Parts: sequence; structure tokens; C-alpha cells
Amino acid sequence: MALMIIVLLWLIARQKARVSDARKPALNPSALLLRALIFRLWGHSVMTKLFLCLPAFVLLVACGAGGGAGPSTITGATVGAVGLGSGGLSGTPAATTTSSTPTHTFVAPTVAKTYSAISALQSFNYKVDDTNTQQQYAQIYAGNAASVRSPTTTIAYDPRDAIFTLTIKDTAAIIDNTVRFQDPVHRTDFAGNVTPAFGTPNLTTDNVLYLELKTATGGVQTGASNTTLPDTGGVVPSGSDTSGFFYQRPGASTRYVTFAGYVRNKVDIAKITPTGTPSYLETSYKLERGVFVYGEQTARPDVPISGSGTYTGAFIATMIDNPTLDGIVAAAQPSYYQWIAGASTVGVNFGTGAVSVALTGTTGAPFRDNHTFGTSFVPGGAAFTAAGTGRIDLVGTGGFTGSFQSAGFTWATGSQTLTIAGSSLDGAFYGPGAAEIGAALRIVGGTPDQRVDILGALTGSR
Repeated sequence: MALMIIVLLWLIARQKARVSDARKPALNPSALLLRALIFRLWGHSVMTKLFLCLPAFVLLVACGAGGGAGPSTITGATVGAVGLGSGGLSGTPAATTTSSTPTHTFVAPTVAKTYSAISALQSFNYKVDDTNTQQQYAQIYAGNAASVRSPTTTIAYDPRDAIFTLTIKDTAAIIDNTVRFQDPVHRTDFAGNVTPAFGTPNLTTDNVLYLELKTATGGVQTGASNTTLPDTGGVVPSGSDTSGFFYQRPGASTRYVTFAGYVRNKVDIAKITPTGTPSYLETSYKLERGVFVYGEQTARPDVPISGSGTYTGAFIATMIDNPTLDGIVAAAQPSYYQWIAGASTVGVNFGTGAVSVALTGTTGAPFRDNHTFGTSFVPGGAAFTAAGTGRIDLVGTGGFTGSFQSAGFTWATGSQTLTIAGSSLDGAFYGPGAAEIGAALRIVGGTPDQRVDILGALTGSR
């Protein structure tokens, strides 16, 4: 009886084989089990040996539940392809995996993009009047250097209509402003009849472009002066609001990151008539400054984990340096914005994660309003140096962070070595293989009785 069953199974298998002789899957566990049972029951008989020589698909088809549907398959997976990528689990076969760094279009944009910037910002609000009896009263100062993971500034650019949209929302620096600049309609420079707004640095760096948007009400003269804030022109109330944006053209020095700056001068002039005293004009200033870096950041898997490199490039900073705020160091003087422009050198050891920073620069002249008099503590032309260290932490910070151990100024008749009360360095890598670098920084000096705050940005390539 058993022999008849075996023969019947063999005949069924031959019929299945005629349908598709090409289908010859490997033995599955059911076939192996049936073969073992037959071997145990029939020992080493000739028929058993003959049966064991049958193609594997004979038993698979004969014992499967079936109707001739053929072997079942699992779709939607590739053997050996599942692994951890930069964004989590990935089912892409290893043989077809491409670089995690996107196609770079920073130098020659082809599509609209929005970049998160690493920024350092400050604002200084105060009032003056035309009697000159008080200087810079009702003062409110604030500053902040944002981190890589918590940006407060974005720059969007659409090549279709050449429009930049600058958005700054930094509560710590008391700045909230969104401005759209159309290039070249809003472009300006220092070589024409109308120069950039008050407080804009005249950088000698190649390929720095300036954009500006002005609005005015009443008799405020928004004029062409870069060194003096606008005045009333005899009409009150008056007001003006000027926002400027400047940046180094990508490709001039670096290809994947660039530095940029921001200037805003909001001026409101009103006539004040106190009881029993003559009336006077009071001017309220809201002055905002900022620097930042933005571009195409290197994807985390593309940052090297061994070797070292030295990045050299630009450095720019805006500052207020007034150690005489309370008249302790010297006779009390007003606070002025000044710019610092120079160079940066950043050493990176990708194996150990160590970062070193050296900055050099030249200080610009202070920017004054019409009613503030006095001198700045650090004169224009003073040399600036600073040195700091940091560490790479791609997982925790998205780049590298650090602090400054020394900073100071020297000039022909004096010097200032800052007592650093606080500092920060926040940066990231840009381009394929961390080809370039960009960072924002802050150095707070002096004591609580002083106002010394340097907010800067640097770029570099290796």
C-alpha cells in the first residue's frame, strides 16, 4: 500500500514538472521532513533510493496545498539591504546607495531655497534730544548668538525673480524683522551717489554685495550719509525705517558657505512739550546689527572621522565696547556700534574632535547720531585678536561648539585686554567632505558695570 502511495506521488510530480520544468526551488522544510519519514519507514530499499533521487520540486508540489499556484514569494525587501542610514532605517540595496550630500547649487542657484543661518545679533534702543542735556537715555541693549540646532535667522532666495527674503526672529536679541530685497532694484554700494545706510561697514573684501530697503514718513531725511543718522528736516512727527543686507557672493572665496550681515535703523522723532519748560525734539533709535553664515551644510555621514585640516577665511563682527558705561574705568561715554573685519584660521582634528580658532581684524570707526557726542573707548583702526577652542559634536550640536580664552585690542596709544565674562562658538561644516566651515561667535567682556559685547561670524576653506 505504501509503495502505491509513493508511486502515485511520483506520477503527480511528473505531471507538475511538465507545466514548468524551469521552476526548481530549493528544498523547503516540509520536503525534508517527508523525506526523513520515508527513509525511516522503508529503510534502504531500492524504491526509497529512487525516491530520494527525485528532483526536490516533486515533493514540494505534491505536499503543498495547492491547486497549482506555484511557490509563494515575499516581495518588497532586498536581502542584506536593511541598515542604518543618516535618517534611520533604510531598505536601499547597498550597491545602489549614493552620497548623502545633496547636489550643490549654492554658487549658481537653479531653484528656490531657504537656508537656516548661524547668527550673532544685537540691538540697542535709546533716546536723545536736541537740547543735548541728556545723552542716550532710556537705553535697552540685548545680544544673542544662536546655535546650529536653534537658528533664529533664515535667508530664502528665489532665482526666478532674484528676491532675497531675510527673516530674523530672535527674542533674546529683541529683533523681529522680515524684509524682502529684490536684486538689483534694492542694490546699493559705496561707489555711487547713494551709499548704504548708516552703520553699514564698507568692506574691502571682494564681491560683497549690498541690498537696502528704506521707508520714511514726515520730514525724516533718509539721505546718502553712511556716517550720520537721519534728522528731522524741520517736520515732526517723523520716522524712517531702513533695513540693509550684505553678503559675500558665493564662489568669490567659498563655494558652499558665505558670510552676511544685517543693519536696521528705525528712527522716530517727536516734539515734546513739557509743562512750564520749552518744547524740544526727542529722537528714539532702534538700531539692530547682525552677522551670520549660511549655505549647504555637510551631511553627518560625510564629515570625516579621521585626519585633520586647517581652514582659512574671513571674519566679521559687530560690537559695542564701552567699559566706561558707569564712569568707573574713565569718564562715562556713550555707547557706539563698531565693526571688525579680518581673517580667521580654524584647525580641526577629525580624529580627536579638537577645534582651535584664531581671529585677527581691524576695528572700524564708531557710528554716531546727530545728538550724541563723546569718544569711543576703542578707536577706529585698532587691531583685534582672539583665540578659542572647541570640540566636534555632530550628534549633540550638529557641528562644533567652543569658547574663547583670550581677546583684546591694541592701538597706537593704548590697548585693551578683555576680561572675558562669557563666550561662545557655534559652527558647522559645509560642502562635500566638510570642505568648508562656518561659525558664529560671541565674546562678552568686562564686568557688570561695563558694556562690552562682540558678535561675529567666520568662514573658511581648506
